[in-house]
Amino acid sequence: EPLGADFDRDAAMLRITDPGEYPFVEVAPSDPLPTNAWCMALGHPGGYDPVRTPPLRLGRVLGYGEFLITDSTVVSGDSGGPLYVVDDDGEYWLLGATSRGASNGRNACGDGGIYVRVGEFAAWIKQAAGVAI
Repeated sequence: EPLGADFDRDAAMLRITDPGEYPFVEVAPSDPLPTNAWCMALGHPGGYDPVRTPPLRLGRVLGYGEFLITDSTVVSGDSGGPLYVVDDDGEYWLLGATSRGASNGRNACGDGGIYVRVGEFAAWIKQAAGVAI
């Protein structure tokens, strides 16, 4: 079920309506962000394929502002995929969602990526979904 979209920051939200237990990762706190921390991104280059495991892309958080910038490669089809960081205790956190390649939307591999800062949407998520993150 669609709950909303923010086209200025390239984000949308859906609610899973089928009952069940679903795995999840906590959303990383927005500040301070871990500049130069290792990050991991997942995506589906060439489009989603349920029989193919998405590739794991490693990189580092290079900077942030309205969006996160990493050196983790982004390719066509990765949009919406998660960006995780691992803290000093080995805990995984959801830090971002893939928006686009660092230079433009037509990059081949290797230019890094730009990610939506998921923590910046906490108030919007609470309002649209009725739950706090």
